[in-house]
Amino acid sequence: MSEQHFVHERTILFGECDPAGILYTPRICEYVVESALLFLTHILEQPFERYIFSQSMSLPARNLDVDFLKPLTWDDTIKLYASVSEVRRHAYTILITALNEKGETAFTGRLTQVCISTEKKCVTSIPSRLRDVLERLSA
Repeated sequence: MSEQHFVHERTILFGECDPAGILYTPRICEYVVESALLFLTHILEQPFERYIFSQSMSLPARNLDVDFLKPLTWDDTIKLYASVSEVRRHAYTILITALNEKGETAFTGRLTQVCISTEKKCVTSIPSRLRDVLERLSA
């Protein structure tokens, strides 16, 4: 695994599919958010949610977009690759790419999260420790 990427596998469950057996598009959005959080936990070497709460912050999604390129069905196993796409003063973007069992891109997703102070209820800078790791991985 490259330092720039984090990879994890996931098997599509029957209940995540529509009556035709195709993965529901909203589930892809959940996969993107879940993969980004797992990636951030990995790069910080601690549970990401606990780290953010310890900083008195919240990270709502400023933007979430998905390109659904190949159908996925239950029992398909996908590999989800996460990497840092962009780092700004108050926000960052994580890119997720899902490959099917043939190695084809099944979907891509981009999640941009903005840092909000839970105390002041306003935008705030990315914490320095998180910024350092994100910038190192985006280079």
